[in-house]
Amino acid sequence: MEDKIGSIEPGKLADLVVLDRDYFAVPDQEIKKIQSVLTVVDGKIVHNAGIV
Repeated sequence: MEDKIGSIEPGKLADLVVLDRDYFAVPDQEIKKIQSVLTVVDGKIVHNAGIV
């Protein structure tokens, strides 16, 4: 699996999410309003809000 996961680089699988704002910078009451702009699972885009 080391040749397929463990770092973000060409040819490796990735699970990641791009959020519309900084989770660590928003006030607590705003956290529930954060949305995914892009979601990648197993190296495949599974959600794209059309912004990226």
